[in-house]
Amino acid sequence: MKAYKKIKYILSIMTVILICAVLTGCSHIFYRDEFVVTPHNETYTSSEDDVTRVGNYASLRSFLLSEIELHDMEAVVHAHNYGESLDNDLSDICEYLINDTAIGAYSVNSISYTKTRFPAYYELVFSINYKRTTDDINSIVTVTNVDDFLETLSTAMTEYRDKVTMQINYFTGKDYDIPTLVDRVYYGKPETSYAFSSYVYTCYPETGASRIVEIEFARTVGSEEITAQKQAVEEKIASILSGGTSPEYLHDALCLAVSYSADDDDGQIFTPYGALVTGKASCQGYALAYKMLCDAVGIECEVVRGKIDGVAHAWNLITVGDKQYHVDVTSDDGSYISHEFFKVSDETIRQTHTIDEDWFEIITQD
Repeated sequence: MKAYKKIKYILSIMTVILICAVLTGCSHIFYRDEFVVTPHNETYTSSEDDVTRVGNYASLRSFLLSEIELHDMEAVVHAHNYGESLDNDLSDICEYLINDTAIGAYSVNSISYTKTRFPAYYELVFSINYKRTTDDINSIVTVTNVDDFLETLSTAMTEYRDKVTMQINYFTGKDYDIPTLVDRVYYGKPETSYAFSSYVYTCYPETGASRIVEIEFARTVGSEEITAQKQAVEEKIASILSGGTSPEYLHDALCLAVSYSADDDDGQIFTPYGALVTGKASCQGYALAYKMLCDAVGIECEVVRGKIDGVAHAWNLITVGDKQYHVDVTSDDGSYISHEFFKVSDETIRQTHTIDEDWFEIITQD
């Protein structure tokens, strides 16, 4: 009996030891399973418990880029089964987003992060420092081609905004020559020239197919004065048109309204306002004013750029019927009204004027 009890006691002890061993083994296996690193090539971003999960470089970069686009200042993500490249990837991704992406180069100053290890994942907390406001980012207009760019630019310039910001996803220097595109709007819509002083543009980043272009405009007067100038020009045009609408009449009326001046006190000599209201203008002011007059009566008219005797000059090209003619009101406005350069052929104008061929190709193709 005692032997039986002793055996029973020993069996009980062994059972307890076995159970403990099994439990200890299970705990170890669970722990190891939580930390095992397995190859993971799938690109995914999924959400669990309101925290995004990432598994590789592409998904982590995509997550952080989306946070920047939303202007989030803090972002949390869980990296599952990521592998040993996580530290290098974090550094590379932050540098790439700040320097090589359009939205990052435009809006982000710096990105910092902390990395905390949990049994099944790393928790990454990013702090994003911005140099732009949410309104700045929300005001970006995405354009898909040059026509979209010109339309957006034209709207900004005719509304006399301080700046316009556009994202171009297929940027090429040939198609998006910013100074040429600004000139196309400026000379194509003379009303944009009121109080126009200068502009600067910046590309973010400076290279690459995807860029954000910011164009900032400087003007000599404020919005109230611009409105007053517009009204004064419109009243003068209405007065001129009350007497006739032919190309020749408009040519002569402009000669009577303005005298040539190179005295640039406030920039107005380069504008239709200078030509039509103050009565003083450079060749550019003449050309823009004549275009405005022609536009008002439906005569197709462009501003031509070039030189006379090596000096920069501007005049007009009008279309009458199916023919194009050059009109240089500035050269015809002297001590008397001449018509030497009214409705002359391309061959004739080239005898005295040097045409900017690149610009001429643009305006004749439009």
